[in-house]
Amino acid sequence: MLQVSWSALAALLLLLGVCFVLPLGLFGVLFRLADGKIKTCAVGAGAYFFGGFVVEVLLLASIRAVIDMTQNVPVYLAYSLLVSPAIFMAVNYFVMKRFGKDVLDSTGDALTYSVGYSGLQNMFTTGFVALMYFVTLWNIRSHGGSYVVVSESDYVSYSNLVSTSNLVTDRIYGEMQELCSRPAAYFLSLCLDRLWVIVVYAALLLVVWLAVKKSRKLPILGIAYGMRLLIGLPTILSDFHLIANAWVSAAIVVLISVVVWVAAIFCWKRYIDEN
Repeated sequence: MLQVSWSALAALLLLLGVCFVLPLGLFGVLFRLADGKIKTCAVGAGAYFFGGFVVEVLLLASIRAVIDMTQNVPVYLAYSLLVSPAIFMAVNYFVMKRFGKDVLDSTGDALTYSVGYSGLQNMFTTGFVALMYFVTLWNIRSHGGSYVVVSESDYVSYSNLVSTSNLVTDRIYGEMQELCSRPAAYFLSLCLDRLWVIVVYAALLLVVWLAVKKSRKLPILGIAYGMRLLIGLPTILSDFHLIANAWVSAAIVVLISVVVWVAAIFCWKRYIDEN
């Protein structure tokens, strides 16, 4: 019998809110209070789709088809520390430079751009999967835990599944068991991760926008590149299992958030003073 807790469903619902509702809410606030534009948000979303999703995902898939990056540390580090940040910087700088004269006129525009970028990133990397999880778990819960989804319109009872056991149904049931066993804390940790993406990318993309606006670009681009490396650090530490303590991991995330925002405010104040 499959068991689905209400707390896991509630945490998944909160995750859906962070991935879908929160970006729309932030855009609404910026639209009303900071002169954010719909076009600016769309440009940021487009930058993620073509740069962060299409280019980087295809490139990463191509590398993984040839090399097992988990077993090849130099390749993994080269990609994480050089290739991925370079793609991010190049795509966003080009997009902001190309559309800067038309839509990126103010700090509010830069923050609206970041909402479009990080909002679409949250939807693509987590939101749609979370939505699929929520529908699946809700179906299981609503059927008393005695049904598992086999296809969009097909349900197989647990008793029939056991009596007609085969490789396909065993795999499906195993996946459902694994999904149902995930605690609410797992989905809440994803909520915090997606919130963190919105916070740090707002600071980072603000600095990239300042680099586009300033005449002396290299120093501020260097700061932005360093910020991007810091933002990628928790993923590297997690992939190598270098930090097992959750409190230490949380402290690193908070510290990085503070550092990137201090850097962003420093660059912003300097830009304002010079202009």
